[in-house]
Amino acid sequence: MAYFEERYDLPVRLLKTREYLAIRQQCSGASAPATASGLKSKTLLVTKSDSSHEDVILDSSSGKDQDNLLTFIDEANWRDLGAHPNYMPEERFQSLVCKFAKAPDYITHPEGLLFVDSNDFGEWLYENPYGKNAAAVRSQSLRSVYNLPYIERDHFVATSTGKYKHMKIGFRICYAASH
Repeated sequence: MAYFEERYDLPVRLLKTREYLAIRQQCSGASAPATASGLKSKTLLVTKSDSSHEDVILDSSSGKDQDNLLTFIDEANWRDLGAHPNYMPEERFQSLVCKFAKAPDYITHPEGLLFVDSNDFGEWLYENPYGKNAAAVRSQSLRSVYNLPYIERDHFVATSTGKYKHMKIGFRICYAASH
């Protein structure tokens, strides 16, 4: 946020829980698909640590992970481990890369704001801004990362990407507009 504030000379912050819920609950209807459905496999372009690229084929013909937004890629061999890899030592799990397996579906707010329609994606909120823990909301169910209804009290480590909960966490910023 500091980058945005410096670049645009605007004071910004994350949405508070009540603000997020008030905006998100104004969205109606089902999600709008971002991509064509019925694909049996997808190709994911992966950037390696040496800046070269490699295509990884994500095969969903089995239907196993077809409805999952995310997939885990083993950088050692570029193997797709699916949305919920088998248990492994912590060090190995942390070496996996969590990627979008498909383009997300969105729900559109009447004013044009897009919300990812998946429980595999969440948004950081402005709760406990001075501590080492923070709150995030799952963008589909509007529940906490731990799937509890008490979003503002259900904090976890603010440096987390959500990977250990098999999700990605993003953020949106807001600023007070003058009337």
